[in-house]
Amino acid sequence: MSLDPLIVDAVERFLAEQCPSERVRQIEQGGSPDALWSELAELGLPDLLLPEEKGGAAASMQTAARVFDACGAAALPVPLAFTAWLRGLLYRAGIELPPGPVTLAKMSGEAGAPRCQRVPFAATARWVLAWGDDGARLLPVAQAEVIGSTSGNANTLRRDLAWPDPSAAIALDMSRDWQADGALATAAMLAGAARRCLEITVDYANTRAQFGRPIGKFQAIQHQLSVVAEEVFAMRMAAQQAFAGYDHGASASPGIHAEETHANRDAQLRVAMAKGRASEAARTVAALCHGIVGAIGITDEFALHLFTRRLLEWRQDFGGETPWYERVGQALLAGGETPPSALDFLLAHQPAA
Repeated sequence: MSLDPLIVDAVERFLAEQCPSERVRQIEQGGSPDALWSELAELGLPDLLLPEEKGGAAASMQTAARVFDACGAAALPVPLAFTAWLRGLLYRAGIELPPGPVTLAKMSGEAGAPRCQRVPFAATARWVLAWGDDGARLLPVAQAEVIGSTSGNANTLRRDLAWPDPSAAIALDMSRDWQADGALATAAMLAGAARRCLEITVDYANTRAQFGRPIGKFQAIQHQLSVVAEEVFAMRMAAQQAFAGYDHGASASPGIHAEETHANRDAQLRVAMAKGRASEAARTVAALCHGIVGAIGITDEFALHLFTRRLLEWRQDFGGETPWYERVGQALLAGGETPPSALDFLLAHQPAA
């Protein structure tokens, strides 16, 4: 299926009207996310990838990529992208997902006392789908203890969680590369957040006057904005390419460690390229945008920091650029004594038209 612009337009319109910066700040500072989540659920967005006979939208991967991008562009403070992705996956594996927002994190610690560090959206999720060496399970956030700090950021939605008594956990009888699932959704959200940073910065450069004219008229600022624009569109293109060839419903385990078919290997590499490229670009976008807007960019009244904070957090989630680029490099070098050029390699692993 191709992109469904009606779904994308509806989501973008809703987020623009119902999720302004003020509402994001309120939830970040401890306000309840329940009303916002209820509104999203009324639109059927958590069931975006479920079939129509189950009340879902049966959205394509291209549509999912654009919706997740919109979540990033709105700094949406609830894990809609993860929830929609996981509900679709678990439905196809014959597993019923409990209601409410779900996030995703790697599990550490002993099996009887699981821990998850730097859990994205932990402050607004009801469940954590945690994976580890002994499998995956759904853990209720309400029964978790918050441990450690919040990485020095008082407004972060991340938490370090521990479950002293995991008796309410729901074991999942399925095998996937959950890290790749999280990386794919996060790459799209990173692209959306970066796009919004560009929009805010361009608007500021066109209105902030210095020496009698807008700073956007100065060549140095124009050069910096052009670099940001290049990074943003590279992020977005990489994410859309990764989604386009990803067969979300082929089996219960179509991720990077699934059966090694040619199509799967190509999908694996596109996920690695997308998350690596997005994580790499996130630092550049954040630094240049803050450099252009100056000190106002870190004030509560200015919205830029809502998005740059997400860029710098999400770029680390599910692995930064180094481990994902290592996967790409290993695949390139596996081509034998004379590996193809980087361009030929990238073109050879693009999704079919």
